[in-house]
Amino acid sequence: MKTSIVHDPAIGLTGNASAEPLVSAPYRFLACSGSLAGGGSERQLWQLVSNLDSRFAAEVYLLRREGQYLDQLPARVPIHCFQDAHPAPWWMWPGRLARLQVQHLRRVVSSRSIDIVYDRTFHMSLITGSACRRWPPRISVIVSPPSRDVPATERRWVGLKRWLLARAYRSAAATLCVSQEVADDAAVYYKLPSTCFTVIPNPIDCQRVAALSRHELAASDQASLSIAPAIHVAIVGRFTAEKGHHFALETLAAYTQAIDGVPLATRPPPMHLHFVGDGPLQSEIAARGEQLGLRNQVHFHGYQSNPYPLMQRCAVVMVPSRYEGFPNVALEALALGVPLLMTDYGPTAGYLAGRTGTQVRARVVGVHDVQAAAAAVMDRWCRPEPWLLMAELGRQWVEQEHALGPWMQTMMQLSEQIILRSRGAR
Repeated sequence: MKTSIVHDPAIGLTGNASAEPLVSAPYRFLACSGSLAGGGSERQLWQLVSNLDSRFAAEVYLLRREGQYLDQLPARVPIHCFQDAHPAPWWMWPGRLARLQVQHLRRVVSSRSIDIVYDRTFHMSLITGSACRRWPPRISVIVSPPSRDVPATERRWVGLKRWLLARAYRSAAATLCVSQEVADDAAVYYKLPSTCFTVIPNPIDCQRVAALSRHELAASDQASLSIAPAIHVAIVGRFTAEKGHHFALETLAAYTQAIDGVPLATRPPPMHLHFVGDGPLQSEIAARGEQLGLRNQVHFHGYQSNPYPLMQRCAVVMVPSRYEGFPNVALEALALGVPLLMTDYGPTAGYLAGRTGTQVRARVVGVHDVQAAAAAVMDRWCRPEPWLLMAELGRQWVEQEHALGPWMQTMMQLSEQIILRSRGAR
């Protein structure tokens, strides 16, 4: 079939698309996101779109044309972008931008004869919930406890947005939550029956992660990881409040103070923190590191599309979150077989780590207990065997319970069922 680059300024469509008006697959699947930047939600959406089988003609809708996953989308996937079709208006009154986004998405859905819409963050659910209230059916995904996530992210009109989100989730054909913790929180926060929510945990492409982990490190990364003797700890995630970067710094300070009292002959080596990511709190974290006198032990590696070589070369991956839905980086650490240290941010932490018997997969400490976290890092150095066994159990568990293939089958089966049911109801 002949292909060509298509550009439609009315709906902001570009990409490798069929020269015919629509791709001739049975089901037209539109995945919606603010962008394809490097967060866990964007990566999950990219994985879904990239692995849909021939029953589905996948398309992507973005508010902003940005993110490294843009270049990794299959060439067959058209991209619709609000920003391309609507340059920023010179005068913006409250609600105007949202109204324009809703209208634009409606045009895309209509012109492309979309059968099902999928979104993965509450910001997109606000738009898809208004644009597609009656048709086509929608699958929305909630990735973090909304009672924490929505007020922390939104500064204006929080009550109205909460009401709109409750309406969006109520009217969706399926509202998926990445953990039972998130589902329970959503039911209370949005005052909806628990039956409105279905729990489908995140997957991980273990083979892809393993292959990427074998790539060469950049010279600057290699230099900081070559410091010896040292125990290297990786923290991967955006510099936002819920990710707990301050906790990691305080753990480093507590560890440094603790080893000062150990005789030189048995003293563990210094601890070095490796932050991978960017975000609004990065300068604040750097300043706090300076204040604590830890500048030489804190390394900022910036955002990396492939953090796995760095993670693989660290003694510990730390997930110091204050709250989470289902942290992808924890799955990635487990898939790599790297020892994992987590805060006890909620029930999902216990699920990921295991709690009892021989199936403990990670060490868990209290959300505010930096002394316990520092002791855990010291234990990693002094008693490596239990940590390595724990990491191997984690690797086996992830491959069995969170493989990408079964998750894809679940998502495609659910999508097909929703489409067929909606067609029958029309």
